Amino acid sequence: MASTLPTLCFDEIFDALDNHTPTLYACIFINRYWCQHAIHRLWQEPFKIISGNISCLHLIDISMACFSREEKEKIGNRLPTIAQQHPLFPYTKFLRHLPIESLSRIISDWCEMRAGNSSENLVLNTFCRHLVRCSSKITQLSSDFVYAIAFNQNNWDHSSWDVFSFEGAENSFRKLEILFLLEAYPPQMLLSAAKVSHEIQSLVLTLSSQYSDTNVAQERADSLSILLLVQKKLSHVGLAEFNGNPNLLFHGLNQCSSSLTKLEFIDFNFNRYPLIKLLKKCVNLKFLLIQDCRNFADVAEEDIQTNSISCLESIEINNTTYCVNFAQALAKNAGHCLKKWVIIKGGFPSSELVKSYITHLVNLAHFECSLPELDSILLVARSFNHLKTLHITRELSTSPIEAEEFLPRLGSILSATIIDLAIDLNLKFSPASLEHFFKNTEAKFKRLSFTNSALFSDKHLAVVRKYASHLYELNINNAYYVTRSAFRDAKIFIPVIKINYRELRDDISN
Repeated sequence: MASTLPTLCFDEIFDALDNHTPTLYACIFINRYWCQHAIHRLWQEPFKIISGNISCLHLIDISMACFSREEKEKIGNRLPTIAQQHPLFPYTKFLRHLPIESLSRIISDWCEMRAGNSSENLVLNTFCRHLVRCSSKITQLSSDFVYAIAFNQNNWDHSSWDVFSFEGAENSFRKLEILFLLEAYPPQMLLSAAKVSHEIQSLVLTLSSQYSDTNVAQERADSLSILLLVQKKLSHVGLAEFNGNPNLLFHGLNQCSSSLTKLEFIDFNFNRYPLIKLLKKCVNLKFLLIQDCRNFADVAEEDIQTNSISCLESIEINNTTYCVNFAQALAKNAGHCLKKWVIIKGGFPSSELVKSYITHLVNLAHFECSLPELDSILLVARSFNHLKTLHITRELSTSPIEAEEFLPRLGSILSATIIDLAIDLNLKFSPASLEHFFKNTEAKFKRLSFTNSALFSDKHLAVVRKYASHLYELNINNAYYVTRSAFRDAKIFIPVIKINYRELRDDISN
C-alpha cells in the first residue's frame, strides 16, 4: 500500500521528517518508492554534518561519483574506487544548501586521508563548480572562507570563488533565498549575484575582513547596493563591520525598504540620519538590532516621530552609546506592538519616561536594560506588569551591592507572569533575604540568574531548591561559595545549573 501513496502524501510525510536524518535514512530501506523520496530529502543538506566524521568523507566519495569525466580528470588518481562507479541516483542534483565553509573543512579532512593537503584548493574548487552546475535549485548559500584561507594562505585566489559566475549559476541560484557571506569573499561576487538572484529573502554579510583592506570593504558595500536594488522579496538584512562611506549602501536599502521586516547593524560607523530616513520607509519592520555602532550621536524624539515604524515588535540596542533618546522614541512609536525591548550600555530611560510608557507598552513581554541603581529596577518591575522576561545588568558592578532589603521588595512587586528573571549584578544578600523574596512573589520561575553575585553560597542554593519548584535553569556562574556536594544535590532538582565548575570548592572553609 505504501508504494501507491500519491506524491502529495509523500511530500507531507517527508516535510515532517526534514530535520530528522536517522528517520529519513531508515526510510530508504522500506522500498524503492520510499527510497526515491527519502534520498531526495537526505541530499538537500548533506554537508551540515560536522567535519571529522567518517560519514562526511564517504559523502564526498559518493558525490564525486556524480562528477563528469572532465571533473574526475582534474582530481586525477586521487579518486577513491567508489567515485569511479556509476551512482544509483544523481545525488548532487538534489542539493539545496551550499555551505562552502563546511565543505572546506570536510574536504580538508578528505584530502588529508585520500590525496595529501596540497590538493585541497583544487578539490574544493572543482567540487563547488560541480555542485553549482548540477544543482537545479540552491535556496541557501553560506560562505566563510576563513578556514580555507588560513589553511593555504599563499595560494588562495579570491577571484576564483565568485560562485555566482560559475557555469550553471543562472539556473542554480535563480531561487536563492538565503545568502550568508563572511570574511574573504570577493566584491565581484555580489555583482554576479545581482545578475542571477533576484528573490533573496535573507541577506547577512560581513563587509570588512582581517584578510582585506578598507578599500575592499568599501567595494563590497558599493557592490551590495547593486544587489539590493534588484531584490523583490528581501525581508531580512544583517550587516557587520563597516567603517566606510554608507551612502550607496543606504540608497540600496531604501529601495527595498517596504519589504524589510528585520534589520541588523553590528560594528557599524554611520551617521544617524540615513538610518532614520530608512526606518521611516520600513513600514513593515518588526525587528531592529543595533550593536557596537560608533559615532551614533543621539536624536531628539521629534526627529523620529512617524507612524511608519509603528509595527516594531523587537528593539535591541547593545553597546551603542548616546542612543537612549533614539531607543525611547522607537519604543514610543511602536507602542502596543512592542514585545521585546533591549537597551544595554546605551543609557537608561528616565523614571518619568518609564511611567509614561505604562499605557503605551501594554504588551511588552521581554525587557533587558543596564540600570544605574536598585530603585530603577523596582520601578521597571512595578511599571511593566505583563513581562515574562526581565534581565537587568549594570555597566560597572565590581564591588558587592547591598541588597538585603531590595530582594524581598522586588519579590513583592514582580508580576506573576515573570518566568525568566536575571539580575546580573554583584548583589550581597543573605539566604533569609532570598527566602523572603520567594515567599513574596507569585512568579513561577523557569529560569533564574544571579550571575555576578559572588557571595552566593550553599545556603542560598538550598533556598532556591526549596522554593523554585518550577525552575529549569539556574545561572550562578560567578558564585565562589558553592561546594561540589551542594551542586550535585541541587542538580537532582534543577536540570540546568550554570556555574564555573572549576571554581567549585570541596569545602566552604577552603
